[in-house]
Amino acid sequence: MEADAVRRYENVARIIEGARFEIVDFWRFNEKSDIWNFIPHAHNYFELIFFLDGNAQISLENRSLYATFSDALLYPPKALHTEHLQINHRQEIYCLQVRCADIRIYEVLHIQDRHQQIKLILDGLFAEYNSPACDAHVVDTWMRALATVMARNYFFPDAPAHPVETCMMYMRHNLTREISIRQLADLIHVSRSYLNQLFVRHTGVTPMQYLLDIRIDAAKSLLMTTDRRISDIAEDVGFHSPKYFCATFHRRTGMSPREYRNSEGLGRLSGGETPDARAGYGRSYGESMLVQ
Repeated sequence: MEADAVRRYENVARIIEGARFEIVDFWRFNEKSDIWNFIPHAHNYFELIFFLDGNAQISLENRSLYATFSDALLYPPKALHTEHLQINHRQEIYCLQVRCADIRIYEVLHIQDRHQQIKLILDGLFAEYNSPACDAHVVDTWMRALATVMARNYFFPDAPAHPVETCMMYMRHNLTREISIRQLADLIHVSRSYLNQLFVRHTGVTPMQYLLDIRIDAAKSLLMTTDRRISDIAEDVGFHSPKYFCATFHRRTGMSPREYRNSEGLGRLSGGETPDARAGYGRSYGESMLVQ
């Protein structure tokens, strides 16, 4: 780490510790929402856009940005911006609007969330903010964690991920959704045939084979550790036809899901316990920083 980056980050972290945050609004919406604003606009508060799915071209006053899966864009107050997206394609974002007089940022920040830490914090913050028992102290803790992690990711960005690893991460975090070769190719800006070549070279299997493998592995975990119905497990890991799930599972493992559960899972647990700790597995949830 460069000494100057360390110094600047530590300065920002100290300011965040004492900052006061006020959430204006917090949404999670998709391409069908009427919240999208496709004309040039600005706000008198900070706005954080986090891409859970999809992509957009962003026009600013003096440049443009391209944002895609796991990207965060932070607009400072009064920053004029316009989002251009393909509204007929899948889009899902978090939009967090916050007032904070203690932090000064003078340019739009584009931050990549390669390890899904920003997403995990946004998931927790969104759940707390929308809870009937919402606790202001918990919200404040989430906000400080979010600001600090974003600052760290900005000052110390990771080396660019391999494009195949980007696709693999996307698949792991979107198991329940329909995922096509075209979607994955668009994600890393290559043709479908070239994506297949890259994937086989990097992993030894095609993208669709990899997706099937992780879905079956997720199903195995659920069969071993929960008593959920097989049809529900099929849905949890992205199979919208229980019949197709059972046929695919048998073809990949040599056993039906029920046979696998009896031989590897609940049938071997002592005391008749049926833990459901992983029942939610596979569900997807819902430039410079210059600080004075």
